[in-house]
Amino acid sequence: MKRRQTPTKKDTERRPATVNREIENLSSMFTLAIDHELLQSNPCRKVRLLSEDNERNRYLSEEEELRLMEVLQGRRAHLRSIVMIDLQTGLRKQELLRLRKTNVDFKRGLIHVMNSKWERTKTGKGRSVPMTTLAREELFALCDRASDSEYVFVNSKTKKPLTDVKRVFSTALRRAKIEDFHFHDLRHTCATRLGDRGATAFEIAQIMGWSDIRMAMRYTHATGDGLRRAMQLLTEKTGTAKEARLRFVNRTDGKTPLSKEKRTASAVRKSLK
Repeated sequence: MKRRQTPTKKDTERRPATVNREIENLSSMFTLAIDHELLQSNPCRKVRLLSEDNERNRYLSEEEELRLMEVLQGRRAHLRSIVMIDLQTGLRKQELLRLRKTNVDFKRGLIHVMNSKWERTKTGKGRSVPMTTLAREELFALCDRASDSEYVFVNSKTKKPLTDVKRVFSTALRRAKIEDFHFHDLRHTCATRLGDRGATAFEIAQIMGWSDIRMAMRYTHATGDGLRRAMQLLTEKTGTAKEARLRFVNRTDGKTPLSKEKRTASAVRKSLK
Protein backbone atom coordinates (compact mmCIF):
# COMPACT_ATOMS: atom_id res chain seq x y z
CA MET A 1 0.00 0.00 0.00
CA LYS A 2 1.39 3.39 -1.04
CA ARG A 3 0.29 5.13 2.15
CA ARG A 4 2.33 2.65 4.19
CA GLN A 5 5.45 3.56 2.21
CA THR A 6 5.19 7.31 2.74
CA PRO A 7 7.09 8.71 5.76
CA THR A 8 5.44 10.72 8.52
CA LYS A 9 5.96 14.43 9.16
CA LYS A 10 8.86 13.52 11.43
CA ASP A 11 10.37 11.46 8.61
CA THR A 12 9.77 8.20 10.45
CA GLU A 13 8.24 4.96 9.22
CA ARG A 14 4.46 4.95 9.11
CA ARG A 15 3.08 2.08 11.17
CA PRO A 16 0.35 -0.29 9.95
CA ALA A 17 -1.98 0.69 12.81
CA THR A 18 -1.68 4.36 11.81
CA VAL A 19 -2.65 3.56 8.22
CA ASN A 20 -5.57 1.43 9.40
CA ARG A 21 -6.91 4.23 11.61
CA GLU A 22 -6.69 6.64 8.67
CA ILE A 23 -8.63 4.22 6.47
CA GLU A 24 -11.26 3.72 9.17
CA ASN A 25 -11.69 7.50 9.58
CA LEU A 26 -11.95 7.95 5.83
CA SER A 27 -14.48 5.13 5.63
CA SER A 28 -16.57 6.81 8.33
CA MET A 29 -16.60 10.02 6.27
CA PHE A 30 -17.82 8.16 3.18
CA THR A 31 -20.49 6.40 5.24
CA LEU A 32 -21.70 9.74 6.59
CA ALA A 33 -21.86 11.10 3.03
CA ILE A 34 -23.93 8.08 1.96
CA ASP A 35 -26.32 8.64 4.87
CA HIS A 36 -26.85 12.19 3.65
CA GLU A 37 -27.40 10.90 0.08
CA LEU A 38 -24.28 12.67 -1.22
CA LEU A 39 -22.64 9.43 -2.38
CA GLN A 40 -23.85 5.99 -3.34
CA SER A 41 -20.92 3.79 -2.37
CA ASN A 42 -17.98 3.59 0.02
CA PRO A 43 -14.71 2.79 -1.82
CA CYS A 44 -12.96 2.03 1.49
CA ARG A 45 -15.00 -1.13 1.93
CA LYS A 46 -12.86 -2.85 -0.70
CA VAL A 47 -9.59 -1.84 0.96
CA ARG A 48 -7.97 -4.52 3.10
CA LEU A 49 -6.55 -3.37 6.40
CA LEU A 50 -2.90 -4.04 7.12
CA SER A 51 -1.74 -6.59 9.64
CA GLU A 52 -0.88 -4.76 12.86
CA ASP A 53 2.13 -5.57 14.99
CA ASN A 54 2.60 -2.40 17.04
CA GLU A 55 3.02 -4.11 20.37
CA ARG A 56 5.48 -2.21 22.57
CA ASN A 57 7.36 -3.90 25.37
CA ARG A 58 8.97 -0.72 26.65
CA TYR A 59 8.69 -0.15 30.38
CA LEU A 60 10.50 2.07 32.86
CA SER A 61 13.27 0.38 34.82
CA GLU A 62 13.79 1.28 38.48
CA GLU A 63 17.04 3.07 37.59
CA GLU A 64 15.29 5.11 34.91
CA GLU A 65 12.50 5.95 37.32
CA LEU A 66 15.01 7.37 39.81
CA ARG A 67 16.64 9.50 37.11
CA LEU A 68 13.25 10.74 35.91
CA MET A 69 12.09 11.69 39.41
CA GLU A 70 15.33 13.61 39.98
CA VAL A 71 14.58 16.00 37.09
CA LEU A 72 10.92 16.48 38.01
CA GLN A 73 11.58 19.47 40.21
CA GLY A 74 11.10 23.23 40.00
CA ARG A 75 9.03 24.09 36.92
CA ARG A 76 8.39 20.39 36.31
CA ALA A 77 7.39 19.55 39.91
CA HIS A 78 3.71 19.20 38.99
CA LEU A 79 4.63 16.39 36.60
CA ARG A 80 6.18 14.38 39.43
CA SER A 81 2.77 13.68 40.98
CA ILE A 82 1.29 12.78 37.62
CA VAL A 83 4.06 10.31 36.79
CA MET A 84 4.07 8.75 40.24
CA ILE A 85 0.29 8.26 40.35
CA ASP A 86 0.24 6.83 36.83
CA LEU A 87 2.93 4.30 37.77
CA GLN A 88 0.81 3.32 40.78
CA THR A 89 -2.57 3.12 39.01
CA GLY A 90 -1.98 2.47 35.31
CA LEU A 91 -4.62 5.01 34.26
CA ARG A 92 -4.70 6.22 30.68
CA LYS A 93 -3.39 9.75 30.25
CA GLN A 94 -6.77 11.42 29.77
CA GLU A 95 -8.33 9.32 32.54
CA LEU A 96 -5.67 10.71 34.87
CA LEU A 97 -5.58 14.33 33.71
CA ARG A 98 -9.39 14.65 33.78
CA LEU A 99 -9.76 12.91 37.14
CA ARG A 100 -12.33 14.66 39.33
CA LYS A 101 -11.91 14.97 43.07
CA THR A 102 -15.34 13.45 43.61
CA ASN A 103 -14.16 10.29 41.84
CA VAL A 104 -11.36 9.73 44.35
CA ASP A 105 -12.92 7.63 47.11
CA PHE A 106 -10.53 7.79 50.08
CA LYS A 107 -12.97 5.98 52.36
CA ARG A 108 -12.99 2.85 50.20
CA GLY A 109 -9.53 3.40 48.74
CA LEU A 110 -10.73 3.49 45.13
CA ILE A 111 -10.35 5.67 42.06
CA HIS A 112 -13.57 5.61 40.04
CA VAL A 113 -12.89 5.92 36.32
CA MET A 114 -16.25 7.05 35.00
CA ASN A 115 -17.84 6.78 31.59
CA SER A 116 -20.50 9.47 31.54
CA LYS A 117 -21.70 12.51 29.66
CA TRP A 118 -18.64 14.49 30.75
CA GLU A 119 -16.07 11.71 30.90
CA ARG A 120 -15.38 9.04 28.33
CA THR A 121 -13.24 5.95 28.67
CA LYS A 122 -11.59 4.24 25.72
CA THR A 123 -13.68 1.09 26.14
CA GLY A 124 -16.91 2.91 26.94
CA LYS A 125 -17.04 1.24 30.36
CA GLY A 126 -16.27 2.59 33.82
CA ARG A 127 -14.15 0.79 36.41
CA SER A 128 -12.78 1.23 39.91
CA VAL A 129 -9.02 1.05 40.51
CA PRO A 130 -7.73 0.33 44.04
CA MET A 131 -5.31 2.91 45.41
CA THR A 132 -1.87 1.92 46.63
CA THR A 133 -0.49 3.60 49.76
CA LEU A 134 1.71 5.90 47.68
CA ALA A 135 -1.11 6.85 45.30
CA ARG A 136 -3.45 7.51 48.23
CA GLU A 137 -0.97 9.80 49.99
CA GLU A 138 -0.22 11.76 46.82
CA LEU A 139 -3.87 12.13 45.82
CA PHE A 140 -4.84 13.18 49.32
CA ALA A 141 -2.23 15.95 49.25
CA LEU A 142 -3.42 17.12 45.82
CA CYS A 143 -7.11 17.11 46.75
CA ASP A 144 -6.40 18.82 50.06
CA ARG A 145 -4.92 21.88 48.39
CA ALA A 146 -7.06 25.01 48.43
CA SER A 147 -8.58 25.10 44.95
CA ASP A 148 -12.00 25.85 43.55
CA SER A 149 -11.51 23.39 40.69
CA GLU A 150 -13.31 20.07 40.71
CA TYR A 151 -10.33 18.44 39.00
CA VAL A 152 -7.25 16.97 40.67
CA PHE A 153 -4.76 18.30 38.12
CA VAL A 154 -5.26 21.94 37.20
CA ASN A 155 -3.37 24.32 34.94
CA SER A 156 -2.02 27.03 37.25
CA LYS A 157 -2.51 29.71 34.57
CA THR A 158 -5.92 28.86 33.13
CA LYS A 159 -7.33 27.24 36.30
CA LYS A 160 -8.75 24.55 34.04
CA PRO A 161 -7.90 20.83 33.96
CA LEU A 162 -4.64 19.92 32.26
CA THR A 163 -5.13 18.78 28.69
CA ASP A 164 -1.66 17.44 27.91
CA VAL A 165 1.86 17.18 29.32
CA LYS A 166 3.64 15.99 26.19
CA ARG A 167 6.12 18.86 25.90
CA VAL A 168 7.20 18.98 29.54
CA PHE A 169 7.34 15.18 29.70
CA SER A 170 9.57 15.02 26.60
CA THR A 171 11.91 17.60 28.13
CA ALA A 172 12.09 15.62 31.37
CA LEU A 173 12.93 12.42 29.49
CA ARG A 174 15.67 14.18 27.57
CA ARG A 175 17.22 15.59 30.74
CA ALA A 176 17.01 12.18 32.44
CA LYS A 177 18.63 10.59 29.37
CA ILE A 178 15.75 8.18 28.83
CA GLU A 179 15.24 7.17 25.21
CA ASP A 180 12.37 5.59 23.28
CA PHE A 181 9.80 6.21 25.99
CA HIS A 182 6.28 7.65 25.72
CA PHE A 183 3.83 8.76 28.39
CA HIS A 184 1.62 5.77 27.60
CA ASP A 185 4.56 3.52 28.51
CA LEU A 186 4.00 4.49 32.16
CA ARG A 187 0.81 2.47 31.88
CA HIS A 188 2.78 -0.42 30.37
CA THR A 189 5.22 -0.12 33.27
CA CYS A 190 2.43 -0.44 35.82
CA ALA A 191 1.04 -3.55 34.11
CA THR A 192 4.52 -5.05 33.77
CA ARG A 193 5.27 -4.55 37.46
CA LEU A 194 1.92 -6.05 38.43
CA GLY A 195 2.70 -9.14 36.37
CA ASP A 196 6.23 -9.38 37.71
CA ARG A 197 4.90 -9.30 41.27
CA GLY A 198 2.51 -12.17 40.68
CA ALA A 199 -0.77 -10.55 39.59
CA THR A 200 -2.86 -12.75 37.32
CA ALA A 201 -3.84 -11.77 33.79
CA PHE A 202 -7.46 -11.42 34.96
CA GLU A 203 -6.46 -9.04 37.77
CA ILE A 204 -4.29 -6.95 35.44
CA ALA A 205 -7.10 -6.73 32.87
CA GLN A 206 -9.55 -5.57 35.56
CA ILE A 207 -7.18 -2.85 36.79
CA MET A 208 -6.19 -1.64 33.33
CA GLY A 209 -9.73 -1.72 31.98
CA TRP A 210 -9.18 -4.24 29.19
CA SER A 211 -12.21 -6.24 28.08
CA ASP A 212 -9.97 -8.79 26.33
CA ILE A 213 -7.85 -10.73 28.82
CA ARG A 214 -5.36 -11.50 26.05
CA MET A 215 -4.17 -7.91 26.35
CA ALA A 216 -2.96 -8.73 29.86
CA MET A 217 -1.38 -12.09 29.08
CA ARG A 218 1.87 -10.55 27.84
CA TYR A 219 2.43 -8.82 31.17
CA THR A 220 2.56 -11.96 33.31
CA HIS A 221 6.25 -12.60 34.06
CA ALA A 222 7.02 -9.94 31.45
CA THR A 223 10.36 -8.71 32.76
CA GLY A 224 13.73 -10.40 32.69
CA ASP A 225 13.82 -10.47 36.49
CA GLY A 226 10.55 -12.38 36.63
CA LEU A 227 11.73 -14.90 34.07
CA ARG A 228 15.03 -15.36 35.88
CA ARG A 229 13.24 -16.02 39.17
CA ALA A 230 11.04 -18.59 37.45
CA MET A 231 14.03 -20.36 35.89
CA GLN A 232 15.94 -20.22 39.16
CA LEU A 233 13.46 -22.77 40.54
CA LEU A 234 15.22 -25.38 38.41
CA THR A 235 18.48 -24.88 40.29
CA GLU A 236 17.07 -25.33 43.79
CA LYS A 237 18.78 -28.00 45.84
CA THR A 238 17.03 -31.25 46.67
CA GLY A 239 16.87 -30.32 50.34
CA THR A 240 15.06 -27.12 49.52
CA ALA A 241 12.55 -29.02 47.38
CA LYS A 242 11.97 -31.50 50.20
CA GLU A 243 11.40 -28.68 52.69
CA ALA A 244 8.89 -27.10 50.36
CA ARG A 245 7.05 -30.43 50.03
CA LEU A 246 7.00 -30.89 53.80
CA ARG A 247 5.50 -27.42 54.24
CA PHE A 248 2.85 -28.32 51.67
CA VAL A 249 2.06 -31.59 53.44
CA ASN A 250 1.79 -29.79 56.80
CA ARG A 251 -0.74 -27.39 55.31
CA THR A 252 -2.87 -30.39 54.39
CA ASP A 253 -2.84 -31.85 57.92
CA GLY A 254 -0.06 -34.28 57.15
CA LYS A 255 -1.88 -35.89 54.25
CA THR A 256 -0.49 -35.74 50.75
CA PRO A 257 -3.30 -34.62 48.43
CA LEU A 258 -4.50 -37.25 45.98
CA SER A 259 -4.30 -36.63 42.27
CA LYS A 260 -7.53 -36.07 40.34
CA GLU A 261 -7.43 -39.63 38.97
CA LYS A 262 -6.91 -41.16 42.44
CA ARG A 263 -9.69 -39.04 43.93
CA THR A 264 -12.06 -40.23 41.20
CA ALA A 265 -11.08 -43.89 41.74
CA SER A 266 -11.53 -43.52 45.50
CA ALA A 267 -14.98 -42.02 45.06
CA VAL A 268 -16.02 -44.89 42.77
CA ARG A 269 -14.85 -47.51 45.25
CA LYS A 270 -16.78 -45.86 48.08
CA SER A 271 -19.95 -45.70 45.97
CA LEU A 272 -19.71 -49.45 45.25
CA LYS A 273 -19.47 -50.38 48.93
